[in-house]
Amino acid sequence: MRSSLNYPFSEQVKRNLEIPLPRTLKRLDAPYYIAEYQQEKAYNTTILELAKLDFNLLQRLHQEEIKAFCQWGNDLYEEVRLTYSRHRIVECYFWSYTEYHERHYGDARIILAKLLVLVTLLDDTFDMHATLEEGWKLNEAIQRWDESAITLLPEYLKGYFVRLMNTFREFEDELKPDHKYRVAYSRKAFQNLCKHYQQESEWFHSSHIPSFEDHVGHLRWYSDTICRFTYGYG
Repeated sequence: MRSSLNYPFSEQVKRNLEIPLPRTLKRLDAPYYIAEYQQEKAYNTTILELAKLDFNLLQRLHQEEIKAFCQWGNDLYEEVRLTYSRHRIVECYFWSYTEYHERHYGDARIILAKLLVLVTLLDDTFDMHATLEEGWKLNEAIQRWDESAITLLPEYLKGYFVRLMNTFREFEDELKPDHKYRVAYSRKAFQNLCKHYQQESEWFHSSHIPSFEDHVGHLRWYSDTICRFTYGYG
């Protein structure tokens, strides 16, 4: 039907055949909608101008944020020196940005992005580098959540563990007094995530093929963990 539709409806159909509407990232779709709105017969010039201005001002804020966030991420990678891990700093910011693009969610946007970078380092450690015994020790240290647990870890993981503890303390320092409790939920979610990474590692090292039910339960739990990260600071 696309060839028989008029613009802008034809373009909207084309985009949503590529990415279904429920999965569309609203912020990324905004420039298309602004351009299409201008073609409507009864469009309001004031609303159109305000929409363009709002988009550009918010984009400038995001550009400033990602510049500072990339510096934070590069410093983190340099400090922990886990050279086997994927460099996903921009990707983690983008993931967070798609959840919290509004100006007043700036703190939530950055906290979530930092959590995702820390999760990436943890995931890659279990998947790509740590032995089974090292994974047990890392999981135990994170479950204890105390700097004294650093003695359990191999030398190459100590920098990551210290930075993990420090980053969560920074979250508490940055939040208002009546919002600090949210860090506890994120910490618990991080600990639970570590348990599941350890479980996956044990499956791998024992050549165990988990059942369909195990996979579904694992994915359901993982989704719940990400939701705890995502909505804890909104």
